[in-house]
Amino acid sequence: MINRILLVTIFTVFFSYATIAQSVTGLWGVTNVSVGDETMTPVAKWFQFKEDGTATGGNGWTKNTVGTWTYSQEAQELLATNDIGTKDEYGAFKVTFAGDTMRWNRMEDDMPVVVTLIPIDDMPPAPADLVKGLWDLTSVQDKSGQEVADYDTSSQQFIFIRPDMRFRFRNTDGEVTNGFWHMDGHRPILTLINYDRSINNQTFNVTVERKSMILKSRNEDGLTYRYSRIQEFPE
Repeated sequence: MINRILLVTIFTVFFSYATIAQSVTGLWGVTNVSVGDETMTPVAKWFQFKEDGTATGGNGWTKNTVGTWTYSQEAQELLATNDIGTKDEYGAFKVTFAGDTMRWNRMEDDMPVVVTLIPIDDMPPAPADLVKGLWDLTSVQDKSGQEVADYDTSSQQFIFIRPDMRFRFRNTDGEVTNGFWHMDGHRPILTLINYDRSINNQTFNVTVERKSMILKSRNEDGLTYRYSRIQEFPE
């Protein structure tokens, strides 16, 4: 009788631990991060917790977290390390589950931080991943949405957004410039920083749909540029 009770107890503890561990392990996408009263959700943020105790994370297809993780069943706390980042001084997250949703809670600088995650099958692409490539200008619209028919009559303009964070741009006059590009970590906002510092930085709201890209200028002109993806440089 005692052996039977002991066996049931061991099985129950093991099953409970396996259920919790399985809930934490896997690939998770971050859907919301709130800090105090503000929402500060990184774009395409994900974490992966493996059964061997290793953990990785990143934004889109870029990995920026490599470390380990431990989970306290008794305290329901998750503690993760990042060997390639700065030291996390805020300690473990309190973990709760609601259906398929996992939430992390802790205090940072006297403000409550809540991270909401859901299980995902693949690492989500970020706008910084989708904009890479060679793009040919197809049309331009003004602030009112009217097409600017005479903007690029000789079909000169293109932009090559390289994976090494550099870009090559040819304007409507056929002049080629080069520089660096940067994508905001929380919003799909692209900034082009020209090597020639006499040229002002250009900032755009970005939308990428399969083989098309829309750049809406955040500068005074407010123009909207529509590009299509191409495989060869235009002549």
